[in-house]
Formats: sequence, C-alpha cells, structure tokens
Amino acid sequence: MAIELRKRVIFKIVPCTNPDGVIAGNYRVSMSGNDLNRRYQSPHPQLHPIVCAIKKMIAEDCSFINNIQRNL
Repeated sequence: MAIELRKRVIFKIVPCTNPDGVIAGNYRVSMSGNDLNRRYQSPHPQLHPIVCAIKKMIAEDCSFINNIQRNL
C-alpha cells in the first residue's frame, strides 16, 4: 500500500511554520496574536506570510500536475 501511495501521491512535508509563536509558548498563535489555522482561508500577505507561502506552494504543485495530465 505504501509503495502505491508513493507512486500516486506527492507528499509535501512542511516543518513548523510558527517558530516565533512556539518560542513564546504558543503553538497555534503567532507572535502577532493570529491563529494561523484560522487564517488559512483568507490570509493577509503581510500578517500571515507563511500561510500565503504554503498556499502558493500547493497551488503551484497542483498547476504543475494538471499540466502534466493534460499533456498525457
């Protein structure tokens, strides 16, 4: 099963995205007081740059895969 998954799925491992908050003892809340889990739907580029970067990475990967599939 694991072999099939690795053939069919791209796994992206994202490390801790909130190191500044974790240093202060906050695992979900950034240093600016924002819960990054709650900002995923509509992040502000300046207040939640890491959320924007993760969404961009996922969108680029999906676009790349869609282009490959169209050309098969």
